[in-house]
Amino acid sequence: IHSIYMLRMFNDGVAMLFLFAAVHLFCSRRWKLGCVLYSLAVSVKMNILLFAPPLLYLLLCAHGVYGAIRHIAICAAVQILVGFPFLISYPSAYISASFNFSRVFLHRWTVNFKFVPEEIFVSKSFAAFLLFCHLSTLALFYFRHLSRAAKERVRLNSGTDDFPPSFIAIVLFTGNFIGMVFARSLHFQFYTWYFHT
Repeated sequence: IHSIYMLRMFNDGVAMLFLFAAVHLFCSRRWKLGCVLYSLAVSVKMNILLFAPPLLYLLLCAHGVYGAIRHIAICAAVQILVGFPFLISYPSAYISASFNFSRVFLHRWTVNFKFVPEEIFVSKSFAAFLLFCHLSTLALFYFRHLSRAAKERVRLNSGTDDFPPSFIAIVLFTGNFIGMVFARSLHFQFYTWYFHT
């Protein structure tokens, strides 16, 4: 970890610093400020988007549909503010390069799928398969484990915003881990994505 944070100066550590601060705020029920820090983390490194599905789940539980939309708007506003200098100069180039979900990763740099032949690794069908597995596993996790906990809260009239901080952290970190399992290319510095959890 020292090598990743200090010696090699990867931006993963900076992104995770913002992310962990956001998780702390979410656990403290400071959702708006947490969304600001979450979005700042996304602006540093896109891997933070792996936390988006569990965060959406928590926002829906805590604030309902309209409240979740308001919090997502906060995240979007931060992205616009951070990207403003680029958006006014080169809007299409900035948007297409910043959020390039179709890029193909090099097989030689992958750690987790080194055993997969390169022609399969770079194929669109392999990417689609991994995305399907990712979304299916998230759905299974939410509907099998989390919906039971949410229903119990509603039955006890304690409200879903009353989840203990440990539950919020588990939802977020499990969602991130599920995303990592099905990420097409993980590098050694990505160890910071889950080391502290």
